[in-house]
Amino acid sequence: MKAILVKIVLWLVTLPYSVNQEKIATPPNYKIFVGGVFPKTIEDSLVKAYQEVFGEDPWNEKWSEGDVRKKIKKDLAGDQNSFLAVFLNQAETEVLGFSWGSIIFKNEILSRANTKIPVSSSRIIYCDEFAIVKKGRGGIEPVRNLLKMFLEYGDKGGVKSTIFWSTPSSKIVPLAKMMGYRICHRVKKSDKDIVFLLNDNIKPLLKLTKNIPQRRIVELMRKLK
Repeated sequence: MKAILVKIVLWLVTLPYSVNQEKIATPPNYKIFVGGVFPKTIEDSLVKAYQEVFGEDPWNEKWSEGDVRKKIKKDLAGDQNSFLAVFLNQAETEVLGFSWGSIIFKNEILSRANTKIPVSSSRIIYCDEFAIVKKGRGGIEPVRNLLKMFLEYGDKGGVKSTIFWSTPSSKIVPLAKMMGYRICHRVKKSDKDIVFLLNDNIKPLLKLTKNIPQRRIVELMRKLK
């Protein structure tokens, strides 16, 4: 019931706007790369950011540099529909946040997620990773801009739904629920509870990321709590 209410509220709040409007511009230190092609310097810093984030609670995982590079290559290389969105420091020399994934057909979800997930859309934005390092956290702007970039990419590709995964103890899960996502699937992997969160209509969230000021978003989140 709460998930339905959230969707209605987001639809009403963003009704005056169009996905073609953008009152809040994306800062230049946020960038998106598609087709698996991005600078070597971005990859080098991305590896370090990945190791840092997943070395912390609630993951506490140890990733070698080589294993992170293999994962990046597996998820992105050679895929014309893949995307990598990054949040860089002001000098654009260090990755402070990232999200990557691809536009896939629903019959590809099993191979991508290693589990069956029920979705109705024929194509979906599958988000393999979404994370922000400790020094990049604070406020909603990093989340807003990373979301905006890949949602806009998906919308331009005619995709209506997106999905990502996390663990219930992650701070991103309650935030996602307030932004129109709902838990659609649960599994256990390596002794961790994993949830998959689906947003089956990305347009209201995309309009929010492009047009609603931080102050109003914070007020909206308080009310939705």
